[in-house]
Amino acid sequence: MLAVVALGWLASIWLAVDSSIAGPTASAPTPSDASESEQFNDRLAALIKDLGSQEYLARQFAQEELRRLGPAAFDALAASEDDGDIEIASRVRYLLQTIRVEWVRDGDSPIVKQILHDYEFESEAQRAEHLGQLAGLPQEVGLQPLCRLVRFEQSPLVSKQGALLVLRQKVQPDPAWQAARQKIIQTSLAGSLRPGARWVLAARMFESDLPSALDHWQRLVDAELAALNDLPTPSELEVVQGLQQYYAEMLYRQSLPDRAKQVVAQMIERSADDAESLGKLVDWLVEQRALDMIDLLAHRFEHRLKSSPDLLLAIAQARRSQGQEQAAEELVARASKLFGDDAQQHLRAAYLLQTRGMFDWSESEYRGAIAVASRSKESMWTIRARIFLAELLFDLEREYDAAEELRKLNDLMASDREVMDAVQELGREKHVPAHMHYYYACHDRKRNELTKMREHLDRAIEHDPGDADILIALYRDSTANSKRRNDVKARIIRLAEESRNEIAQFSTEEPRFQANPYNQYAWLIGNTEGNLDLALQYSHKSLEIMPDTAGFLDTLAHCYAAKKDFKNAVHYQSRAAELEPHAMVIQRALARFKAELEKPQ
Repeated sequence: MLAVVALGWLASIWLAVDSSIAGPTASAPTPSDASESEQFNDRLAALIKDLGSQEYLARQFAQEELRRLGPAAFDALAASEDDGDIEIASRVRYLLQTIRVEWVRDGDSPIVKQILHDYEFESEAQRAEHLGQLAGLPQEVGLQPLCRLVRFEQSPLVSKQGALLVLRQKVQPDPAWQAARQKIIQTSLAGSLRPGARWVLAARMFESDLPSALDHWQRLVDAELAALNDLPTPSELEVVQGLQQYYAEMLYRQSLPDRAKQVVAQMIERSADDAESLGKLVDWLVEQRALDMIDLLAHRFEHRLKSSPDLLLAIAQARRSQGQEQAAEELVARASKLFGDDAQQHLRAAYLLQTRGMFDWSESEYRGAIAVASRSKESMWTIRARIFLAELLFDLEREYDAAEELRKLNDLMASDREVMDAVQELGREKHVPAHMHYYYACHDRKRNELTKMREHLDRAIEHDPGDADILIALYRDSTANSKRRNDVKARIIRLAEESRNEIAQFSTEEPRFQANPYNQYAWLIGNTEGNLDLALQYSHKSLEIMPDTAGFLDTLAHCYAAKKDFKNAVHYQSRAAELEPHAMVIQRALARFKAELEKPQ
């Protein structure tokens, strides 16, 4: 009878606890609730202790009681998963694996439900990827489910990875949103004893009590370091390093460089001896302007520099930031030499350098990939390098050079069947000749050679009637010629209708495929003419499907600019520029929208 009574009492407490973790609408507990909660926690502690009892029946009874409680016991069990008693720790981990948590809730957005579909059946690495996807969503959409996973994720490591993602999120300057963010965090994580949850909750201390916060974070970092075993996995090291980075950033921000250097030195000492991890650390040091610590890292891992082109390139960027241009160039040359005749590696390095804004080095590596073909033959990688190089040059407003790169590829397509087949496999057989003429047209426009420009635009649209950028250029040039204007408008109507038909043919079960046609329609109409309200609606829809996509945000900003709403244009273009700070076309559009916003109304 006693067991039955106990179960009934525990079940009543579970109802109260479950409501407290269900979501952000839960109310604060009354004094009576708090008293019952304290009793419940004491009971949980006793049951967990009994998991290590010398009496078999006591162990089994405690395990069964905790299993029946399910999510209500989760926080207490999670806090004991590394208990010093091996029997307790093993039974706790087993129980955590058996507790079923509803990862998706009714209030979640469709994109969150899509990300978390079948979450519980996936591997630890796949679940960590899903946390990253949630972190990439707008915070009003993704923060609450992300915090839910930090609290209830069965893997301690994945929970910590999720916590670091929350800490890494950029906090918007709007005070109302800051308050809403804190409410979501507090409601989702309050009461959790998991390390990751405590990190996120402790981050608020930096706003209210800085000295205590710094001391508290030192203790959190020390505790995580102490928990590492002698052979930690790369993921475990990465989590500890992420926690140290957050702490060091706070120290740098508070003008405490000496304390920050101590933390960074500790990071370098315990860093994994692999090029990818070290490259990420170098990038972070550059971001923090902690350039003096790069020398320490380079000395510590000098042996790795001899064989890792990625690390050489990262150090080269740091040297350039230090003003050591000659040393930087020497490191880039060493890295490029290590790539040898591997066009794929040259191409990958070129792209990474481009995303970092190292355009001269990026161009050199693209040309390094192309040069491989002269020593052997064209491949998929050298063809990609030619196309990407042309796009880089065009973004840098070197339109003629961009056109010439595509002309060379277009000539190869005409003379070599294998090259044509490869370009067709990439789906670029229309793009190459069309954009070659489009780039020539942009060059002619800058030189005010309008007749030549129109000839190139006409040839470009012949090659690819569905290219929105070419249609936009034709539209902007056709104001003085009614016949050309009518022809262009008819083309715009046809292409817009094609985009709408493409949207209609996909079911709602395939939302990812819908994003591009939504964006295509919005980009075309937002830069020409048509139903601007529908273009705005479609642009927002594309971002619902693929949130925080720089190109889609750029489209949305252009749609607002077309409606003369430059406040929203600047808002969304700023976010696009933040996501892709080295995309010059995005930066130039942002400058234009800001100039329009600053004009007297």
